[in-house]
Amino acid sequence: MRASGILCHMVRYHPRPPRQSLPGWVVVMALLFFFPLGIVLMWVSTSWPATVKRAVTGAIVYPFGLYVLWRHTRLPRVAKLGAAAAAAAATVGLAVLPDTYSAPLVLGLAAGFLALYLGADYVGPGGLAGLRARLRGRAAHEGAAGVEEARTAPERRLLLAREITRLAEPVLAIPPRERDSWPAPARLAALRAEAAAVQAAAGDRATSHLPETQPDDPLTSTVLLEAAGDLGRYVALLHDQQRSGVRGPEALRVLLRERTRAQLSTDRVVDLVRTG
Repeated sequence: MRASGILCHMVRYHPRPPRQSLPGWVVVMALLFFFPLGIVLMWVSTSWPATVKRAVTGAIVYPFGLYVLWRHTRLPRVAKLGAAAAAAAATVGLAVLPDTYSAPLVLGLAAGFLALYLGADYVGPGGLAGLRARLRGRAAHEGAAGVEEARTAPERRLLLAREITRLAEPVLAIPPRERDSWPAPARLAALRAEAAAVQAAAGDRATSHLPETQPDDPLTSTVLLEAAGDLGRYVALLHDQQRSGVRGPEALRVLLRERTRAQLSTDRVVDLVRTG
């Protein structure tokens, strides 16, 4: 009993010393220049009110997430604007709502952003998207080079058709009307180079030595050259307009015309391969 009384006396009259707080300017500098260290220091080393901490966290973390969402995905503009509005509303809510609403609000917003990230098609030269782009580019160059390893003229035409349809998938997926969702300039430049290589292979006249085993093949070199040229012109137009910043009704009209032409010529190649 005496020992427990002494312990109670020590706890009562010798309370735990208060946690030391960092100067406010140190935390502010860390928030500005040393993310995410500044967030951690703000939560563990300051005596700021919880509402301030939550508001600052939202004001820093959500814009970063929105930047990734806006810059490196092909999500529609409506989805991006909706995410921005939700992040702004959540930041305000964290600052003014009672603590009981904080956890549901944060978890709900995090779940929404996670769903958008997982369902998005990423673009851009950096990070995982850049790695995927480089791997796709390497596979594309190897595939284009494989065309020259054909032993017969029909085999070469089939390999060219495969390369044209492979290239058409990412090129024709670029929406002319939604410029903000276009791939990064580096990706468009890579697609343009791939299209030029396929077009050069389709128009190469130094392949007459290959034996022609299907003289009546409807999948002719002329059809393949037309499709490769149409794809090349469309992606070159996209790249040039992106670099120059040209906009307006006339620029959009030309883009839509060239995309339709490329789509039709690619569909013709696909139909000939299926029926051949």
